[in-house]
Amino acid sequence: MSIQLSNSLYSQIVCSNMTISGHTLAVYSVNQYNNCLASPTPTDSIYWTNCILNGVSNGFIKHTFNLPQTNVSIWYTIINDDDIGLISINGGGILSLISDTNCINVSGNLIGPYVGPAIGPYKWGDALVSIKSTLPFTEVTLVMVSDQSGICTGDCNSVIINESEAIDNSIVFDLPNVITPNGDGVNDLFVPVKSKGIESVHTTIYNRWGNNLFESDDVQINWSGDDHPGGTYFYITNYIDINGNALSKKGVISLFR
Repeated sequence: MSIQLSNSLYSQIVCSNMTISGHTLAVYSVNQYNNCLASPTPTDSIYWTNCILNGVSNGFIKHTFNLPQTNVSIWYTIINDDDIGLISINGGGILSLISDTNCINVSGNLIGPYVGPAIGPYKWGDALVSIKSTLPFTEVTLVMVSDQSGICTGDCNSVIINESEAIDNSIVFDLPNVITPNGDGVNDLFVPVKSKGIESVHTTIYNRWGNNLFESDDVQINWSGDDHPGGTYFYITNYIDINGNALSKKGVISLFR
């Protein structure tokens, strides 16, 4: 680990697999309720967002990882019961946060305030916050959103890089080319054969003369052929996947009665 100071309020800790940057280096000291101590605790310096103490508005702490991650745990200290920080990630994934203690509040992308017990005049505690995303990220940033004492994080030893869960971002939308609406429960409806990662679907079905026979926003489509005779029909589906991509599919349906 190496510490690089750029000015009195901003510095970096360079670790083997990440860089921690932010406002104000300090020294960690334990003076809090035992049930509010997270592990692993730092062994050297920590970052402190220090909003009031050093006049830093919207103090921040950023963890920049050398490789993309989807599941890390970062040690944070909430200094008191009116400190709140906003955690964000890059990469565009859906973020989820879980604390390993009941000493800090976690709600959505916010951590804090401290809700644990006090020891004398001191009311502050640690939490190891699990940070997961549906898409890989390389940056985790905490920004103070309350102008109070500040929020801390530790050195290289206070971050756990968990084994990333397999993320399947494949998009599948396969449609049949035959329906037999005879009530036997097999191929009675025009529905996707396989659908994965699809957010919305708009389908239009035409006859051979181009007449619009059916239109639906049902992601399962569920066209039964209605009262139309056996024959050849045509469909156009416009759909949006979980990545926000707008796609379309055209094809032929053979209806047998």
